[in-house]
Order: sequence, then structure tokens, then C-alpha cells
Amino acid sequence: ADMIKDKTPEEVRQTFNIPNDLEDPQPA
Repeated sequence: ADMIKDKTPEEVRQTFNIPNDLEDPQPA
């Protein structure tokens, strides 16, 4: 979890290659 603390929701989304709906519920 420490590896994502300094990342924005968008960066986390790209890191895990997942839909942008977990951290930042905005339409892509």
C-alpha cells in the first residue's frame, strides 16, 4: 500500500491497469 500513497488515483489506476472507479469515480 505504501507504493500508492504518493500516487494520485489516476496513477494508481494506470499502475494496476484497472477501471477508474475505485479511487476516482469520474467517467474516463
